[in-house]
Amino acid sequence: MGMNAADLRLHTGDLRQLASVRALRLLDGPEGEQRASVLSSGGGLDMWVLPDRSMDIGPVSWRGMPMAWQHPNGFISPSRHDPFADDGSGIERALSGFLVTCGYDSVRHSTTGAPLHGSHTLTPARITRQVEDWRLATPALVCEGEWTCAHLSKQAYRVQRCIVMPVGGMSFTLEDRVENIGHSTAPFDTLYHMNLGFPAIQGDMRLTVGLDPVNLDALHAPLGSGHEPLVCCFSAEGQTSLVTRLQRSACETWPAVDMTLTSFCDELPWLQVWQDPRPGHRILALEPASSERTAQGGSRRPGELAPGECKTLRLQVSFNDP
Repeated sequence: MGMNAADLRLHTGDLRQLASVRALRLLDGPEGEQRASVLSSGGGLDMWVLPDRSMDIGPVSWRGMPMAWQHPNGFISPSRHDPFADDGSGIERALSGFLVTCGYDSVRHSTTGAPLHGSHTLTPARITRQVEDWRLATPALVCEGEWTCAHLSKQAYRVQRCIVMPVGGMSFTLEDRVENIGHSTAPFDTLYHMNLGFPAIQGDMRLTVGLDPVNLDALHAPLGSGHEPLVCCFSAEGQTSLVTRLQRSACETWPAVDMTLTSFCDELPWLQVWQDPRPGHRILALEPASSERTAQGGSRRPGELAPGECKTLRLQVSFNDP
């Protein structure tokens, strides 16, 4: 913004006029009685963090343009979600918004009896810090919280999440610290399901994962063309970070898109791209993952966490002026 907090206070009655994080509560329908933390950077980036859904991210808008895909059920409350329903595919009734975090006992299709994408999605979190922090070298909106996924006879995980959005900026970072708080070794597999939809997903889109272009013919094809969902998986093993970039020219009344996702490969060495071009779906999902996808739709070589062991997972999303 070009001015510090002291200067800005000369121009405003409340700095939240410029950038804010506000705690709200949703009231009705399947989303009812959930909390939402609404972050507005003041630089054109706005999003909802949903504490009752593992602090996942619901709506995101960039310069007023919706970016995230939304399920017909909206952001269904965890109290109405059963991951084991529908023969273990219950997540397909709740997969909604810009980010759904999957894991940690399993992701994708499991061979151990876990439901699709694991049994720990949509776990309510306790918010530990939520503030506009103007004291930082780069002032930022900060949302922190933690949640526990524990079974007396199985795995027990504690997750601490920190989301930081620079004031006046066009990006945010997400950092998760996942700890095995149990007394035996636990499986560890995770995937960040980041779902982009219309109007961002249309027109002459170009997607690159690192230096590799991704074929988006299914999403370029006319609606109802018969294309089915498809998945491809890219390796970044041995690299420090992997940059995935989505670009699109201005389309009708919608602005151009230039979005980058940076995943840090120490714990997220794979990037999965899922396209669902069916009418009513039209989803492009970018999915940093801790394991490779098998041809059968499961995970190859998922990891483990020893008792007391922690893993830190980091992502950064940036929206750039074309």
